[in-house]
Amino acid sequence: MDGISDHVPLSALVLAGGKSRRMGMDKANLCYSDDGMPQWKRMTGILAPVCQRACVSIRREQELDQFEEGDAEQVVDGPESKGPLSGILQAAALYPTSAWLVVACDLPLLEFPVIEHLLQHRGDAQAVAYRSSHDGLPEPMCAIYETSFIPVLQAALDNDMRCPRKILINNPDRVRLLELPDEKALENANTPEEFRQLKDLALARNS
Repeated sequence: MDGISDHVPLSALVLAGGKSRRMGMDKANLCYSDDGMPQWKRMTGILAPVCQRACVSIRREQELDQFEEGDAEQVVDGPESKGPLSGILQAAALYPTSAWLVVACDLPLLEFPVIEHLLQHRGDAQAVAYRSSHDGLPEPMCAIYETSFIPVLQAALDNDMRCPRKILINNPDRVRLLELPDEKALENANTPEEFRQLKDLALARNS
């Protein structure tokens, strides 16, 4: 594979800019634990220790609960956002010499060992991602994108391909896919009922 070495600085990007229409409330600000910490803050806290910088991608009008000075840098998406791909490219444009550890904000069962496993397999691939435990397809919202893969993402967006998963599928020679060490780690919720069920599971795991 024609990729980048693991010596390239790595930044973290938590994608929090979704509009959460089915949930009816901002998924970035949901709390799945007893400590009251919103998901965006929990995720940046997990990623920050292993990255040069931690950023959180948000919409222009979005407000993050409990945001304080010294928290993750906010990367505000442009007015013509085309989903998570726009957020990734916006961050990459700000820091073009950095590789990116990209994680969705709404993964309450994702813990550091799963991130660590991803980092351990960073090497000569241009992107590293997990296979979904549901369908075996790439999980683009918990993945590492090297600097050499950013032009691939940009070219896809320029051709109106907005789905990061399809981009990974279409570039098998550039991507390393891993088996999830915890099959529940990337579970998320899109409705209030799913939120309640996933919160119960998260609380049970941490009890």
